[in-house]
Amino acid sequence: MPVSEPPWWYGPPTLSNRLIAAGLSPVAALYTAATKRRFSQTVPWQAPVPVICVGNLTAGGTGKTPTARTIANLAIDAGHTPAFLTRGYTGKIKQPTWVDVDRQTAKDVGDEPLLLAADHPTCVARNRADGARKIIESNSAITLIIMDDGLQNPQLKKDFSIALIDGARGLGNARVIPSGPLRAPLDFQLPKVDLAIINGDQNTPTSPLPSTLETSNVSMGNMYVAPRRDPSTNSSQAFLAFCGIGSPKAFYRTLAAEGLQVAETVSFPDHHTLTEAEAKSLLAKSEATNTQLVTTEKDFVRLDPANPTHAALREKTEVLFIDMKLDRKTEDVIRARLTAMRSAR
Repeated sequence: MPVSEPPWWYGPPTLSNRLIAAGLSPVAALYTAATKRRFSQTVPWQAPVPVICVGNLTAGGTGKTPTARTIANLAIDAGHTPAFLTRGYTGKIKQPTWVDVDRQTAKDVGDEPLLLAADHPTCVARNRADGARKIIESNSAITLIIMDDGLQNPQLKKDFSIALIDGARGLGNARVIPSGPLRAPLDFQLPKVDLAIINGDQNTPTSPLPSTLETSNVSMGNMYVAPRRDPSTNSSQAFLAFCGIGSPKAFYRTLAAEGLQVAETVSFPDHHTLTEAEAKSLLAKSEATNTQLVTTEKDFVRLDPANPTHAALREKTEVLFIDMKLDRKTEDVIRARLTAMRSAR
């Protein structure tokens, strides 16, 4: 079950937050040891086609899924036929499976795979090597695999690894879970990263990054959020925004940057599927306050059209679509790698 981020991860370095983080350091040490052991005991499988991983150094959301879609578009420009590979977090399907947006729901495969599969062939697999084999064996046209998440997964050899960093939050207190948001110590993760991209917020200064990252040999890049809305929607009324993503505040900041008047926000844990009562509450609150409901793509695909209450919520909710725009230098770096991969194997 997804949980909310604890306040000491990204909160101010108060005495209380520092003491809690320090107190959890023995658990963080065990988490680190388990991660290192997993890598030391696993021989990664090398696929016959190149593999690009779009991940992050921390738990939570940094824009991996829209960035993976952006890279897929660049890959097509470079002559590739890409497929996405993702774990299918919160989905009940365990075996490597192609995603079918017409027959499967977020309960089957998770929310992010449905977004990816709307653009390109997408395989969900708990074991990434098995998923890559499924892609290669069942679709000979695929020339590139793009992993959505998996930077800390050793099962599949990566040819190019990208780590995304939320520019507004940085790496928090730079401690390892549960003391902080890092999935593993920086000195363990950074040698596995080829390019780190800061997801900059146009309205919030970028948080300072640890010196370990700034002095590493990892190439640095930048990108920003480019929202899209249905042009027929009304921007002048008040909005009731709801979401269950890794960084709800980033979504609300984006809405404000778009000039929307957000009267109220309702946040849920990342990947949360609304209960019947929660969906009814949102509908009732919207009607009582005369506000327009708005949410993210990821939250919208978790609303099951077969559920009458979810269907009613879908009908009354506007979706804010998100694209990721790379700066020219970062885009050029990725394009060059994609071109080189065309003749690598």
